[in-house]
Amino acid sequence: MWGVEFLRQVAEGREIKLQDSVVVIGGGNVAVYAGGDIAQAGGAVIHAIAAGRRSAASIDRTLSAV
Repeated sequence: MWGVEFLRQVAEGREIKLQDSVVVIGGGNVAVYAGGDIAQAGGAVIHAIAAGRRSAASIDRTLSAV
């Protein structure tokens, strides 16, 4: 599922069924917000893949704060 669609469904309060392991590809705002929402939903191991140090560091900081 695309990140924007995932965030839209979360914002609409829809029930999101997550697998045991989730991959977030990207390092922009959508990826960071999606990763945070996935972490808050609980029960999933998140694998974040980003294409640069700044992107990866941003995801790490955000997910560590959740």
